[in-house]
Amino acid sequence: MVMVKLKRASRQNKGMSLIEVILAVGLFSLFATALVGLLIISYGSNLQAAQRDQASFYVQEGLEAVGAIRRQAWNYLIDGSYGLTKENGYWEFSGESDLIDDRFTRVVTISSVCRDGGKNIIECDQPDAKIDLYSKKVAVDVSYTAITGVENDVDASSYLTAWQTKDWQQTDWSAGTGQENWSNQSAYSTDSGTIDFENNGELKLAKISDLGSWSSGGGNQFTDTTDSDFNAGSFNQTVVYGSDVLAGVTTNQGVFWASSKDSRIATTYSIRAVDMVSATDGWAVGDNGVILHYDGSSWSLFADLGDLSIRTIKMVSATDGWAAGSGGRIYHYDGSAWSEFIVTGGQAWYAISVLSADDVWLSGSSGQIYHYDGSSWSKFVDTGGQAWYAIDMVSTIDGWVVGNAGIIYHYDGTSWTQFIDTGDQAWRAIDMVSATDGWVVGSAGSVYHYDGSAWTESIITGTQTWYAIDMVSSTDGWISSNGGYIYHYDGNAWTQFIDTGGQSWYSIGMTSPTSGWVLGNAGYIYQYNSFFNKVGTFESKIFDSGKQDTIWNSINWTVNLPLGSKVTLAVRTGDTITPDETWTDFTVELSNADSSAVNLTGQYAQYRATLTNGTDPNSSPQLTDVALIYDRPTDQNLNDLAIVNDQNIWAVGNAGTIIHYDGSDWLSIDSPTTVNLRGVAMPAPNDGWAVGDSGKILHYDGTDWTEYIDFGSISLRSIYMLSTVEGWAVGNSGRIYHYSDGSWSQFADTGTQVWYAVAMVSDSEGWIVGNGGEIYYYNGATWEQSVDTGDQAWYDISILADNDVWVSGNGGEIYHYDGENWLSAADTGGQAWYAIYMIAPDDGWILGNAGRIFHYDGSNWTQATDTGGQAWYAVAMDSPTKGWAVGSNGEIISFDSSVIGFEKEGWLISSAFDMATPSAVNVVSWNQQLSDNSNIKLQIRTAPDNSGTPGSWSSWYGTSSAGGYFTDHDGQLAPLALNFNQWLQYRVELSGDGNSTPILQAVKINYLP
Repeated sequence: MVMVKLKRASRQNKGMSLIEVILAVGLFSLFATALVGLLIISYGSNLQAAQRDQASFYVQEGLEAVGAIRRQAWNYLIDGSYGLTKENGYWEFSGESDLIDDRFTRVVTISSVCRDGGKNIIECDQPDAKIDLYSKKVAVDVSYTAITGVENDVDASSYLTAWQTKDWQQTDWSAGTGQENWSNQSAYSTDSGTIDFENNGELKLAKISDLGSWSSGGGNQFTDTTDSDFNAGSFNQTVVYGSDVLAGVTTNQGVFWASSKDSRIATTYSIRAVDMVSATDGWAVGDNGVILHYDGSSWSLFADLGDLSIRTIKMVSATDGWAAGSGGRIYHYDGSAWSEFIVTGGQAWYAISVLSADDVWLSGSSGQIYHYDGSSWSKFVDTGGQAWYAIDMVSTIDGWVVGNAGIIYHYDGTSWTQFIDTGDQAWRAIDMVSATDGWVVGSAGSVYHYDGSAWTESIITGTQTWYAIDMVSSTDGWISSNGGYIYHYDGNAWTQFIDTGGQSWYSIGMTSPTSGWVLGNAGYIYQYNSFFNKVGTFESKIFDSGKQDTIWNSINWTVNLPLGSKVTLAVRTGDTITPDETWTDFTVELSNADSSAVNLTGQYAQYRATLTNGTDPNSSPQLTDVALIYDRPTDQNLNDLAIVNDQNIWAVGNAGTIIHYDGSDWLSIDSPTTVNLRGVAMPAPNDGWAVGDSGKILHYDGTDWTEYIDFGSISLRSIYMLSTVEGWAVGNSGRIYHYSDGSWSQFADTGTQVWYAVAMVSDSEGWIVGNGGEIYYYNGATWEQSVDTGDQAWYDISILADNDVWVSGNGGEIYHYDGENWLSAADTGGQAWYAIYMIAPDDGWILGNAGRIFHYDGSNWTQATDTGGQAWYAVAMDSPTKGWAVGSNGEIISFDSSVIGFEKEGWLISSAFDMATPSAVNVVSWNQQLSDNSNIKLQIRTAPDNSGTPGSWSSWYGTSSAGGYFTDHDGQLAPLALNFNQWLQYRVELSGDGNSTPILQAVKINYLP
């Protein structure tokens, strides 16, 4: 330590010199400045630390807030940057940031978490990264400007998981359909009828056949099947859904009025009034004492109180309500039943207005207005002879009543007095939005508005009588009238929204700006909601065949059709790339989806699809595939075919048609006749015969077809060649012809029979069949009747051996000969079987009208497929695995046993699952096995609880919108629109190419109760 010794001042110095004073002041100033500086620095440091502590607090608060939001609903945590608010009493995301105390800016960032195969968290850009839908990263950053002017921020991050959630999982559907609510874990609600659910743990498309597949075999075609195909067209109230080969066209969705499924089902009596307690609870009354209830799903008859008309209803609550009508009847609802409360006399009560359970008003005929005080009804005033059609109380001191002769009365808390006489109108309805904003509507199209001081005319819409009005808000309202008119008010003007037809709409009940009901005469009910449009059209892209004079033969399409819906197509053609006046008009609407004839000519073609919804506005028909067939070798009916080998096949038909298949294409061949050809036989590649009307027999010499002989007016129906030198032909009028020694000659005349088919076992044994149930046998010398089976017409015959012969005919009949007797082998129903071909004792085919194809397996004839509305006239097999069939309008199909047939599309709707409490649906995932060109996609919907059953279901949702789909089986977040309902249901759609099927193994839906 250094010691400094200060010199004592002289006692003689009585004061300080000026220099000493100045020096002292200077030293003091230096010390004071230093002290103040130290104090300021200390204070600033403390303030900055406090700011940082506060920022840290807001960061921690942000993390905790996101945790609270997670607890509300996991699917609120969508990737992005947000601010926070607690304005509604709980934490919510709001905007992109929030400003606290006008100083701190907080940003919450939600981001996906990715994991590798070992479930370790890794960056999402890593090659093996996979998003974990049950984890989220939360980062909170709070930025602020310090007192020093420097920008500072505090941040922190954390991970959240959906650990408090539950799973609804289904892995077995084998118990089948019919279960409405979840109880049996192997059952479900309903399906398309094309689903195979029999194996535990497998839901797949049903097999059409184990045998193989019949498919189109003639002509060229253009096909629309992907979203790219459809999106090249144009849309009118239609949209494309799905992607790739699973895409299709539906009507689009919008909010509009549509006929309810309960319209004229709940009742056919006129419905006079409706009052909606909520979106899932409503009441309506009408003639003959009917009271209807809406439970969130449907309107149904709740009570029938007799023959008197009930004209008005108002609910105090879900368990307390009033209704009244003719004969002075007033009815009360106590939460379980409607019963007569009082009869006031002979009045007809038209309107009720409820302020509270003990303050209810009632108006009716003869000028009477009654009041209910919580215990009894009493007459409040009798204004005279007016009929008061509507009453609306704004408050205990403000109310209005309107009626006939244009009179409007007002209540001021004490008395009812006339406010205005508007003229001759009959005012039918009133709705007061507030004390200074109200509307009345009535006869002669009159609509008046009240602005707080006066009633003035708003619009005269025409001659309608407006029966009802319901104002959702001051800028959103609806009125309904006779003649089916419904008008809407948008805050500026009333305009016609829809003309539903001839109905009279007596009452409107809106539950929100996008939901409501109108009810009217004869039990008609319409609903306003988000629905699929009733009708929409889609025009395809232009198809270019590459050459003029192309013949567009037919069109077929694949659809999913909800009940009552339909899809029709029309086609037009032309020779310019853009449709103009030279193009044909669109054909009439074609309705046979399996094959509709077009028969137009031109280089270019275009189709138009018209989609019409059915009875359920919540569903739409779906057009999934369209095939336009062109340059088929003929559009004439093809009546017979003969196979030389798989590279050499012939068919004949109406108007002298002869076509040939060379292993690649079917080609039209020059014919020497224009008569209908009925049968063909090819004993050798360079030797063939055809028979037809007018006794024509044609011969093929390996190069050309020529007329060989003409037997006159007899129609020859069938030909069978045993060899190039012997054969038989049969036809009308019992005629049987024989070919031998190079010439055809009549062999026998059996009478008036029409012989449809002939087949030979050998040159000394054979059979012919025809109308009248007769079957003849050839014994080597003569043709004689073997059996008369009755009234059947036998159209075809197939012989395996002399003791194994089959015939097919009308009425679904199939007969078999076992060497001794002809016996009925099967009666398949009403079909006419035009063609039969037996390959072996346990392998055979029959084809006929209405597109049906049946197969024989040695024991039973069963349907293998249904090709649509075609009539198949002939079938031939070149082996057990290959074959061909021909029929109406030039249709040709081929069979390939190497292709196992499956349905191309199918859907299933699960049982309704009770999540026990209003819950948030989090993640939808499923296990699947996909084959080539197959896919699985899901939709879900939710509903509130309605006394232990689902209330009104939402629309079907995918990842983001109504009508969309979940397409990633690993999992996708459910949309927010489905949150906080109690009941849950899924719909799964399976699709394939017909050659294979996808397999659904499990569905899992994660929810947060």
